[in-house]
Amino acid sequence: MTDENLTRNLLLFLIFLAASAMACGDGMESQNTIESRRFLAIVADPLEAGYGETVNFFALVSESNGKIYDGPVNWSISRDDSPDDSGLSLDFSSEAGGEATWEIPAKSELSSLLGPPEIKGYLLRATMTTAEGEHVEAYKRFVVSERDAADRIANPVIENMELGSGGEALEAGGDGTYATSRNEVTLTAQTSGNEDDLFFEWYSTRSDFEPDHDAAQTFEPGKNGTWTMYCVIREELEFEHDNSSVTTLAGIDWWRGVIEFQ
Repeated sequence: MTDENLTRNLLLFLIFLAASAMACGDGMESQNTIESRRFLAIVADPLEAGYGETVNFFALVSESNGKIYDGPVNWSISRDDSPDDSGLSLDFSSEAGGEATWEIPAKSELSSLLGPPEIKGYLLRATMTTAEGEHVEAYKRFVVSERDAADRIANPVIENMELGSGGEALEAGGDGTYATSRNEVTLTAQTSGNEDDLFFEWYSTRSDFEPDHDAAQTFEPGKNGTWTMYCVIREELEFEHDNSSVTTLAGIDWWRGVIEFQ
């Protein structure tokens, strides 16, 4: 990894730390340990879409036991540069959990709601708030434009997660759990694109899990038990405004698995 990539990844990490603190409230917990309800990411798919198309949102929020929060979520959409001045309600049933679908209006309709777009389109913000239990609020930037699909920014993809123990590959059982009698598991995220452009965040319900930000991690729990693991990958992307300033936004993908040490 080059010095430039290291510098960029460090900056992205610091930004993420600040965002996590805002999303998780006043309580402090280990950066990589899930001890309470924890915001991990919001995915907008696609990250850049055209007028009349559909964007799917998913709020990845883990409960303290590692299960994904499936309670009601409130969503709103606004311009990123004026989130308090304009907002749209998503046509979304909050009973469905962290998922929402937005059908983007025609350009003329969106302009009447949010004002005219910039040359590169709209940089918008989708804000989610959990509506049940411990409060979590976070937002996700995404783009609406008239650009050809081939020219649009896109999310990175975790194409496969390899789990190995003692030199042997682990396969998930019928319930999705990876089981091993050994006391060590190596996880390797195989992704699309250039790995040097990606930032890897790993999380676990195991309190002493101390990963780095590489694509491969070794998990050694030290005792038998069952733990949930998350991997969230981020790619720093840019939106250029009419005044030539730039706002960064993150392309995101994620993986979740449960490992049982017997």
